[in-house]
Amino acid sequence: MDLSTLVLPLHNTLPKHDNINKKFENSYTAEDSLGKGAYGVVKRCTSISNHHHCAVKIISKRMAGAKGLKQVYSEVEILQILRHPNIVHLVETFESPDNLYIVLELVSGGELLSQITPLDHYSENTARKIMTSLLHAVDFMHKKGVVHRDLK
Repeated sequence: MDLSTLVLPLHNTLPKHDNINKKFENSYTAEDSLGKGAYGVVKRCTSISNHHHCAVKIISKRMAGAKGLKQVYSEVEILQILRHPNIVHLVETFESPDNLYIVLELVSGGELLSQITPLDHYSENTARKIMTSLLHAVDFMHKKGVVHRDLK
């Protein structure tokens, strides 16, 4: 799919938003903070129904503004078409009057660079495995017409 064919919604709601009448708080319990971004925070969360652990990006609509919200909606639309074992999985989305909630697969281990920088040495086999996983994901994205500018 060519990225230019992705149509951003003309209204301020998350694309393919299945949880219009559901609240994040009724489906998940937000827990410890995993990080902070320009528009909000990322927290660990647990599904109330099945106790599955996920991550949730909680984005303040006020802090994001119109331009930031457009970027977030675009990110969600792209994540909806990217189903690959080496790409974080979008679980579901929620929207409240003040926030957007993007529930994602919980990925542990941090960023690749922070994992390999402290190592004095790592094997060629390890480097091959890392690069193979990374390149498979990049190839998949490119076949979908998506270019990533912040690989982790």
